[in-house]
Amino acid sequence: MNVLTEIIETADSIMGTLEESEFFNQYLFCDPMELRREIEIQMQRNWEQEDDFYMSDNQFINIVEIVSKRGIESALIGAIEKGLVVIDSIDKNGDLLYALNPDITIVDMGTVNLN
Repeated sequence: MNVLTEIIETADSIMGTLEESEFFNQYLFCDPMELRREIEIQMQRNWEQEDDFYMSDNQFINIVEIVSKRGIESALIGAIEKGLVVIDSIDKNGDLLYALNPDITIVDMGTVNLN
């Protein structure tokens, strides 16, 4: 068996374990497809640099943080584009602070009315 096949099979195993443990219910912004891709990329890098494709705990945690951050950024941008979230103010460090648009009414989790 070649290394790429082993990487794919290991990624399958990792993803299966994460799904069984309800990992994605805890990390709602961590896209499974993107996570899998990043895991495979990291394992390939490890193989090329260290002749061993297994990841360390720190590498896995870093990947989860990166993928989750991208998911959060994407969700926030989507909410801003839809007018659900607006820039509220700027804090003392110059970071933007956001708030729900005061002109919306949330009817239920699936329905939003813009007033």
